[in-house]
Amino acid sequence: MCASDSDPSDGEYDTAAVRRASATTVNVKSYETCSTKRRRDTMLDTCQQPGDIDASFRNITKVVLNNIFVDDKHGVMCCFIAKVACSTWKYIMINATGRVNDVPRGRIAIHSRPYMRTVGLHVLSDYTPEEIEHRLKNYYKFMLVRHPFDRLSSAYREKFGSENHYYHKALGKGIIKKYRKNASKESLETGNDVTFREFIQFVLDGKPPNYNDHWKRFYEVCDPCRVKYNHVGKLETMSEDARIMFPILGLSPDTTLPEWNVNLHSHRYDIARGKNLSYVFDGLPPEDVTRLMRIYDLDFRLFGYQWDRTTSAAKCHTESDSETCC
Repeated sequence: MCASDSDPSDGEYDTAAVRRASATTVNVKSYETCSTKRRRDTMLDTCQQPGDIDASFRNITKVVLNNIFVDDKHGVMCCFIAKVACSTWKYIMINATGRVNDVPRGRIAIHSRPYMRTVGLHVLSDYTPEEIEHRLKNYYKFMLVRHPFDRLSSAYREKFGSENHYYHKALGKGIIKKYRKNASKESLETGNDVTFREFIQFVLDGKPPNYNDHWKRFYEVCDPCRVKYNHVGKLETMSEDARIMFPILGLSPDTTLPEWNVNLHSHRYDIARGKNLSYVFDGLPPEDVTRLMRIYDLDFRLFGYQWDRTTSAAKCHTESDSETCC
């Protein structure tokens, strides 16, 4: 899921920004780029390395099946990951069905499976084992990722650095009580001033398989080594990835990306220099960053991300190519 059903966070969205185009027959290969193949090769090559995938992934789990949305009209499936433009892409897929004139405003509806079913978008777990196998073998499958540490920073800002009273009460109060010495009465009662370091301590002390959706590891959400996605989109190159995916969904490649999040287009950065996250990560002890690297190591390697410890820069490229977000 994009966000937990128990998270009542809401938002406004300009649905007119998604301009529908008439459906056309698309030759998928004609829209692929070099980076599409290289990203997939990086992912699959990493999957072949021994010792990476936990033994519990002998079969695709129900959790993963619940995260993959199916568009039977276009033969497309997308695995959604929280904090990776999933609200935006759910809106796009809803509009692509052609079954609604106007998508409901706010995020609650699109994170409701019953609503998504009414517009023809089911989760993969809704199908029989035979139907699941057919779709996995024959449908075009894509998933969306972003730099793991950039996502952690974004999750912190949204859930604890803003007026998100739900997370302040659900998690913030407990985090402050556990990790802050001499916390004020107000902080203990409201949970509204969790620091990034306290949040990271909470993440480090948790069990990764039980992480909240907003910082759960990508491979546990989408199981790329078993699903073998045809395309891996990145938040850092969302415009380019959209031009690949829009025609496959029956939309014009020139369709305008919806502005759900005003920061959606601000994630592109100088690939060689990276995105500077020193404003939050420089406050962490080096040993905590090392532990985070170990926890998210497979996500880094599967999707070609790097971390510059010297500059606290999140980089979107492999070590062999500093000019391509690949």
